[in-house]
Amino acid sequence: MEKEDLKWAGFTLLELMVVVVIIGIITSFVTPALLNVANSVALKSDVQTAQTIQNIVDMYTLNGGVVGSLDSGDYNNFVLAGYLDEKDLGTDNIINLRLDGNSLSYNSNSGVQLTVAENYTDLISGLDSTQKQWVKNAE
Repeated sequence: MEKEDLKWAGFTLLELMVVVVIIGIITSFVTPALLNVANSVALKSDVQTAQTIQNIVDMYTLNGGVVGSLDSGDYNNFVLAGYLDEKDLGTDNIINLRLDGNSLSYNSNSGVQLTVAENYTDLISGLDSTQKQWVKNAE
C-alpha cells in the first residue's frame, strides 16, 4: 500500500473522542428522564399494593379478624387466613414496596395509606386523583 491509501484507513483519535463526548452528552439528558419514569411506575405499583392490602383488610375484618397497624403480626394473620401468600412478605414479614422508604399504615378511620419517602414526594404530582387518595402525604 502506498502512503496515500493509509491516510483514509480509519477514524482519527479526535473523531472517536468527539463521538464519545456526543454520546455522553445525550446519555446525560436521557438517563434522569428514564429513572424518573421508572420511579413513577414504582410509585404507582406501591399505590396498587396499598389498594390490594385494603381489600385484604376488608375481607379479613368481615370474617371477624381484627387489624392493628399493619405490623408483622397482622401480615402473618393474613397469611394464616389465606388472604396473602408468604412470598409476598419480606424477611421482616412486612410487605415489600418497590420504592425504598415507602411504607403502609392502617387505622380504622382512613384505612390503608401509603407514606411516600421524602426523596420521592415530587412523584406524587404524577398520580391521578384516585391514586392520590391512597397517599398519606399527598397535598
